[in-house]
Amino acid sequence: MNKKTSILSFAALIAGILFYQAGPPRPSVSGLRDAVADSALDGLRSAGPQNKAGHAPIPLPVAQSVSQPGSGPVYKADPAFDAAVPADIKQQLLQDLGFAGTITSKKVSALHNSIFGLVSGQAYTKYFEDRVKSVGMSGCGSALAVACVIPFKSNTKMWLTQNYIKFSHPQIARIMLVFHESRHTEAKNGNWRHANCPDPFTDANGQDVHSIWTGASLVGESGACDITPYGSYGSSLIMLKNIQKFCANCTEKVQMDAGMYADDQLNRIVDAKAKKAIQADLYNK
Repeated sequence: MNKKTSILSFAALIAGILFYQAGPPRPSVSGLRDAVADSALDGLRSAGPQNKAGHAPIPLPVAQSVSQPGSGPVYKADPAFDAAVPADIKQQLLQDLGFAGTITSKKVSALHNSIFGLVSGQAYTKYFEDRVKSVGMSGCGSALAVACVIPFKSNTKMWLTQNYIKFSHPQIARIMLVFHESRHTEAKNGNWRHANCPDPFTDANGQDVHSIWTGASLVGESGACDITPYGSYGSSLIMLKNIQKFCANCTEKVQMDAGMYADDQLNRIVDAKAKKAIQADLYNK
């Protein structure tokens, strides 16, 4: 393999692991994905649940009551949209961010507080604006992809596909997706690379795990699971589970949807200690 081919293969690998949706299984490139995932898994198993940088152990968290500074602003400041972004997709994204900006609560779980801060529109708006500066359109490498971050192009840009408005999912699910991808912009944390899903891969009912978005099987899927509470799957499910449990101004339907999608994403946390940390934070109470 020459130098140019090697660089292109590595770039394709990095882009591939950041797709939010899992399509048919993709082969790993030069074994690099497996090597990184195994190394991270060994670290988590020896040290326990990871902190935000993915290194040091953290104690099992407890829920906290906090003072609420206000609902935060409705999202109005546009990120820089490429000219190629259709008006309907731009409008939908801004509406979704606008809704996230209205959320209020007087409680927050420990893991949520360490990642986002309070369960509040103000915190969510700041989190997004600190990470995503522009939005573009891309196929993201798969007909089933909804959004992606492509680090070799930009660590401050999120790309959407037409599936962002074509797939029929509730607004809170799109918000989960947006914050999932926002997490992937964090170059200082290696863009929170995903781990491979196991084979076999079954849920609590003994059924094969499938993507809630596409219905595609996740058994043995490359780069479609996480081994830490702080990755893109873990952080976004922690966000939604907090909204389900603690949102003070959400409708019952929004909270029900938030819980359903959060519970589904918990299946993608495939390390026992990482899953235990999330369950202790949000489920075992």
